[in-house]
Amino acid sequence: MMTLVGCSPPQKSARYVVLPSAEGKRIFTTDNAWQPTATQIESAESHLSQIIGLHTQWPGDTRIIENPGGYYRQYVPVQLDGKELLFVNAFCARGLTAEWRSQLVDVSDGGECYWKATFDPVTERYSNLVINGKG
Repeated sequence: MMTLVGCSPPQKSARYVVLPSAEGKRIFTTDNAWQPTATQIESAESHLSQIIGLHTQWPGDTRIIENPGGYYRQYVPVQLDGKELLFVNAFCARGLTAEWRSQLVDVSDGGECYWKATFDPVTERYSNLVINGKG
């Protein structure tokens, strides 16, 4: 059985922001900082529909993200094992404050309203989808 989940479209026109690499150090032990180009961010945005076909790494979790473009998104450049990747942190408007544009939103639960993935600008592929638990 597959469960479709979604999120209401945000009210503001800007749905994403690129945060500095330093924000990635809150989640990853990153090698070096790097700055993505506008083309790399556009690629991540244009390939968001790949998220629909991804499943989480948790056995028995059949949830998918039905409308990834309907979420607010933070792109954080990280370098892992010498590979430049974009960590994508996505969330609904619930409880959203203006700080989302400058600080990484880190929520432990919240269910389908919060998900994360990585995007490889070289292969233009998303992977490592994690949807938060219901708590």
